[in-house]
Amino acid sequence: MKELKKGDIVKTSLSDNTVVLNLEGRDALLFAGNGFVQVKDIQYIESKWEWSSGKYYDNINQIKNDKNYDTIRTDIADNIENHYEDTIKAIISIEKNINNYDMLDYLYDMYMKNSNMLLNNSIDEAISDYLNDKQNERQNDRKTLKGIKNDIDNYKNNEIKNSAVKKDDKMNCSNKKFDKISDKEI
Repeated sequence: MKELKKGDIVKTSLSDNTVVLNLEGRDALLFAGNGFVQVKDIQYIESKWEWSSGKYYDNINQIKNDKNYDTIRTDIADNIENHYEDTIKAIISIEKNINNYDMLDYLYDMYMKNSNMLLNNSIDEAISDYLNDKQNERQNDRKTLKGIKNDIDNYKNNEIKNSAVKKDDKMNCSNKKFDKISDKEI
């Protein structure tokens, strides 16, 4: 069995002078003079190198901009290993079109508590639970705010009553003083 390595110039169906630019296991990036090809399962058959599937590019920039399943999978696996929580939140955010950080925190917590939860009905149920919880909180907040408003109104009413009583007291006091003054003068 022939061995292939990076930098080799080999015969393929593309050209007799195909350059091996990169090699990972049996997957390779090849250059054949007029374009690039990313190949899967490259092997030497009879007199040339062949592969089971390939993706063809006219220039190197297309390769840089094209992420295939393997590179995306590798990126996601790396992110999960190094940034697990944020990766799970990002996937949920993308799949469910959610950008609310509080909801994403909640959904992540539910995801971690439920070992069977994937991006399926369980996530939808957790979203529904979150929204119901938030609605209940808003209703409780309204009740609390209504109570606070009532307290403020009661306070204001008491202040008005107290202020009216104080005015009456002042009036009574000043009338008594007036009466005393009037009695003396008379």
